Amino acid sequence: MKWKEKVKLIKEEKIYLSLEEARQEVPEEDMLIIDMLEKGITEDDELVRQMAVFEEGDEIRARFRLAQFVEDYGAFIEAAEPSRLYE
Repeated sequence: MKWKEKVKLIKEEKIYLSLEEARQEVPEEDMLIIDMLEKGITEDDELVRQMAVFEEGDEIRARFRLAQFVEDYGAFIEAAEPSRLYE
């Protein structure tokens, strides 16, 4: 998973994702995933593995959390081939 080419992370009083005219506030609980993406972690399996650490080792919960992230921020995420994230 990775951002579309012109997505910007704006840090003001709150944090926002911005793409052209679209702008969406990012709640604190989503910052972990955004930080991983900003560090260049884009492979679904690696995102799941790292999220599982924060979800008390629960890979299923990590997959659901990432699926919700994709649902919430789909307008900012580059389209990709079907992922194992949804298996």
